[in-house]
Amino acid sequence: MSLTLEQLERARVLNLYFGRVLSGPQVPTPRAWPSPAQRMNVGICVKGADGAEEVPAVNTIAFAELVAAFQAKHATLRVDGVLGPLTIAKVREHPTFPPYDELWLRGNKCAIQAPVIRFDQPTGLGWDPTYGNAYFSNVHRERLDLSVIHWSETESARQTWQVLIHRHLSCDFALDPDGTIFQFSDPAYCVCKCAGVPGYNVNRRAWNIEMTGGPPGLFSLRAIDSLIKLVKLVSEVFEIPKLLPQADGVSVSARVDRRTYEGFYRGTCGHYHLTQQKTDPGTAIWKHFLDAGWGVG
Repeated sequence: MSLTLEQLERARVLNLYFGRVLSGPQVPTPRAWPSPAQRMNVGICVKGADGAEEVPAVNTIAFAELVAAFQAKHATLRVDGVLGPLTIAKVREHPTFPPYDELWLRGNKCAIQAPVIRFDQPTGLGWDPTYGNAYFSNVHRERLDLSVIHWSETESARQTWQVLIHRHLSCDFALDPDGTIFQFSDPAYCVCKCAGVPGYNVNRRAWNIEMTGGPPGLFSLRAIDSLIKLVKLVSEVFEIPKLLPQADGVSVSARVDRRTYEGFYRGTCGHYHLTQQKTDPGTAIWKHFLDAGWGVG
């Protein structure tokens, strides 16, 4: 197959696992990728030695090249991941799904005044069991008492999802700079691995949010607005106090607070409150929580 440099660059960017295919082991297939029959329907296939049409494995260079060629034929498609939301919609021949305005919490749909892309949406992202226990655990949790806010140092929630998979980590939510909330799991049924502290099982009692864009202190107002709404809703559903770790009884702590990981604190905190190795999400973000009614304690 003859490909242009532009198509090769598309293939490199499109295939989440392109580098690993070149230098590493095979990886599991995300559930968002279409079936072999669906791929053949749109021409994402090759000719075998006997002339019959074959569909290359989705974690191969051949498949990445064919996806790039498929996208090049459709001017409306852009680079958005391996068969990302726009491409997958074209493959499956249905319109791109709009964001929802509901979250799954404790198995119930809860309304929120913010754009949401959930894990059960055709264009959504989640944690597939084939990824193994290194990323998350399926556990029914009746109560949570800690909301942990992170900064992923990425430009988007989808990029965050990719990075977490490669780092053998996970989180419950990620926020795009435009305020879109990506829900990867219902925290009542999934213990994500994002707020680890040696010797303490913080993740068993915490739910985690990753901010994107930034850097800290420069998060967009839309992202901050969605963040406040998200933390408020989850706190209400799981009866988590609207508190921030205190420094002097008045201001929010700017350093590690042992109570957060020892289990003596219930409320909202930053990743840096759990460990000296982290500084995210910064301290400027707390003003918005205080303005929204959070206290310190």
